[in-house]
Amino acid sequence: MDLNGSVAYVTGGQSGLGAALAATLLERGATKVYAASRHPSPAEDPRIVPVELDVRDGEAVQRAAQQAQDVTVLVNNAGVHLNTPLLTAEMADVREEFETNALGLLTLTRAPSPPCWPPTAEGRCSTCWRCPAPARECAIRR
Repeated sequence: MDLNGSVAYVTGGQSGLGAALAATLLERGATKVYAASRHPSPAEDPRIVPVELDVRDGEAVQRAAQQAQDVTVLVNNAGVHLNTPLLTAEMADVREEFETNALGLLTLTRAPSPPCWPPTAEGRCSTCWRCPAPARECAIRR
């Protein structure tokens, strides 16, 4: 995928895998990366724009989409893993994981704008599925 001149939006973009994704996008030609986090902090690189976002909050997702009209690449990376067995976990923990990892991802991808929300021929959307196993599977959709 040609990233030259693109503007990316990375959820969970200020730590761990998300921060690495943001840096890689810039290395590969993106001109700006919105790095979304529930608790954003200032970035050293001026091309990284910290954004406060909780993907479980539908209104916050709508505001984020409206504030980042120049986005052409969306990377759904935000997620939580509470390391709790599904059948014995507290329902509040199960609910938090599901609302973040499934419904949050869907809410963000379905937001009405910018061009890749929902994905179009011009925009790109990548989803990083977080699994309890060491392997992670990424799906890219056009």
